[in-house]
Amino acid sequence: MHEKPGRVRPFLEHWHAFLNHCADNGQPKMIRSAMSKMARSGRKPNNNTFRIFFRALFNSGAPVSEFHSAFDRIENYSFRYDESLADMLFEGFMKFNEPQQAAEVKEEFQRRFSKRVVKSSAMQAEWEESLENEVEKCGIASAVRLAQDFRKEGYKFTSHTLTIMLRSSRQVADLEYAEEALQMKTGLLQWSILVGNAVQADDLSRAHSIYRQFKSRGFTPDAPLIQPLVAALCDSAFRSQNDDPIDQALELYRELSHAVPPSASNVASARHFGRQRSPGPDAYMYGTLLRAMSNSVDVQKYSQLAIHLLADMEAREIKPDGHVAVASLIVMGMRSSSSFDDALDAYRRVMGNENPKNVGIKGYRWILYTLSRLSFDDGPTLPPIWHYFEIVKDMRRSGVEITPYVYASLLRRLAKLAEGASGEDTLGLAVSVRRVHDHLTLDPSITPDTLLWNQLMDAYQRVGLFAEAYRVWEVLLVSETYDHASVSIILDACGYANAWQLAEQVIKKLSERSFPLNQGNWNAYVEYGLSGNGEGSKDIKPNLATAQVLLTFATRTNQQDEVAMRLQRYLPELWESLPADLGGFVIKPEGTGPQT
Repeated sequence: MHEKPGRVRPFLEHWHAFLNHCADNGQPKMIRSAMSKMARSGRKPNNNTFRIFFRALFNSGAPVSEFHSAFDRIENYSFRYDESLADMLFEGFMKFNEPQQAAEVKEEFQRRFSKRVVKSSAMQAEWEESLENEVEKCGIASAVRLAQDFRKEGYKFTSHTLTIMLRSSRQVADLEYAEEALQMKTGLLQWSILVGNAVQADDLSRAHSIYRQFKSRGFTPDAPLIQPLVAALCDSAFRSQNDDPIDQALELYRELSHAVPPSASNVASARHFGRQRSPGPDAYMYGTLLRAMSNSVDVQKYSQLAIHLLADMEAREIKPDGHVAVASLIVMGMRSSSSFDDALDAYRRVMGNENPKNVGIKGYRWILYTLSRLSFDDGPTLPPIWHYFEIVKDMRRSGVEITPYVYASLLRRLAKLAEGASGEDTLGLAVSVRRVHDHLTLDPSITPDTLLWNQLMDAYQRVGLFAEAYRVWEVLLVSETYDHASVSIILDACGYANAWQLAEQVIKKLSERSFPLNQGNWNAYVEYGLSGNGEGSKDIKPNLATAQVLLTFATRTNQQDEVAMRLQRYLPELWESLPADLGGFVIKPEGTGPQT
């Protein structure tokens, strides 16, 4: 909803309407995914959300272990202990005549969450949920009036009341109004909500304005307030033609680093239901900055600054481990290199030899992607196959799974380079594709999927190796692992290679297997194969038998009209020579257009 025109952000009741539907249908997995999205969108799950979650677990027949996993998830949110939830869990298992499990689950729930009791009346949570709904439906002024009415009944204003009032706001005026109306002072949390909401609305100028007003009041920034703005600026840098957003993000980092020096960052923490969070720059912020710098337009500009960030991380006792930070440093070193050998040396310097750092599968993917797309003014244009697979060896040694993506990414690059390449360059690309295929054949750790076979077949046909492409197609055909993309690729290959008879064989074998061609397949077959593109194809033309095969095949998917129309458009001479009744198909009654 927030990505559509108007950028409407779903209310909590919208989420709950959806989650109740999931619970009715016993889909706890969907609810788990939705709760993560709720938190990121600013609509954090509350006790009613968890009540719906438990109902979904019961409706799906989940075992006790899944309830324990649910408790793990709930611990990450601002959950308030509610005795009625504990009773719900107990009664849910009792309905299934499982008293032992009922007692076990309730006891575990109480053990984990009983310390989160809110010291207020039982009505406090209900009042606050009503305020949440009111502020989302009617705005802050109406919610303030409702809060004042609740106050007469015993509701106590807390900092959470302010949070509720501002949960949808991105206006400092709303914050000032809430402060005055409720006679309370806002703090870092409420300002963070405003900044976060502005970022969520993709309004970075407003987020900056809120931050400046925050500073003008004499507040000291912390990471939760700065991080959304830093992340948004770094994300925008990927779409920018310059590095200005990165520079702005680094300036925010410097202000935070100055406000919370390493000595304070190491000992200070903001506690929230037992969890600790540093108020200064954390591993996530460093990773965000390093990743943006490594993808910058002018990567050389940030080389020294990256060293400074590493020193700051060390001072704050933050290890530069994990795929984002380490992979960012490697990518930065590679992009600053002058040759492929230099790039591989940069990779090895950061990774280390005796105890290589862990970058995970995502980190390795990024590193390999970068390496395969490097170019140097005085160096080769072809991706370095040897260098590439040296890193793949490291992946295998480190225990990281070698997925089909590792090969498909390189093949995709080779196929892309073949577009418009000269004859000499195409020969070099052909050799590279063969080498990748050799590595794939000799790699016992990988089982190619359809996507990888398709990419190999496409790369072969783009570098002019039709015979090899057709052999890959035969592998797919025999193993029956082909898909619509496979069919389009081999038909395109047949068209460019003027191999009309082989295209007919492809269609015939698919017909025998009752494989339904889609629109893309028909386009490839008719527009490339039947139109006789390329030199030397004049002696290889479709005939009445060809039309018969096409129409027979098309009938199975009710596409006779489409095929007849394309025959008339692309092969007018063949079309005119066709009898009105072709093999039992009435295609040209009384001289009119094609009909079934």
